[in-house]
Amino acid sequence: VVMDNMQDKTLLYPLSRTELMESLQIDYVSGAYNQAGELIAYCVLVKNRCGERSLAADFGTKSEESITFDIVAVAPKWRGYGLHLRFIDWSIDLAKDLEVKHIYTTVNPENIHSEQNFIKRGFTVKKAVTKYGGLTRNLLECKVS
Repeated sequence: VVMDNMQDKTLLYPLSRTELMESLQIDYVSGAYNQAGELIAYCVLVKNRCGERSLAADFGTKSEESITFDIVAVAPKWRGYGLHLRFIDWSIDLAKDLEVKHIYTTVNPENIHSEQNFIKRGFTVKKAVTKYGGLTRNLLECKVS
């Protein structure tokens, strides 16, 4: 549903079914539901491990010192209610609980709203890279204290 309503499909690099199933088993996943019990938004934080979903190698840090904010998706009619910011806040609280030093994420440089939400919560843009099959992404870091 999220991708169906996006004019620019490169703004979000969706998880494959396999990646989502993997994350449901071993990572940190949070969802938001409306009053009817329908999932309206979700967020996935990846425990850093070897593989493309971990951004620790992109920053040259030890995987045990960080987590990766892998994806956040909000249903179109629920955008603008601060759900993205709440998920970012949750990721920072979780990182503190896990005693990791960094949260890493990627954002399409043209996804201004997403990037600004991360910056509002203390993330900084470190560099632009090519990832996910040739897509340009900004790498962002939040130092957790």
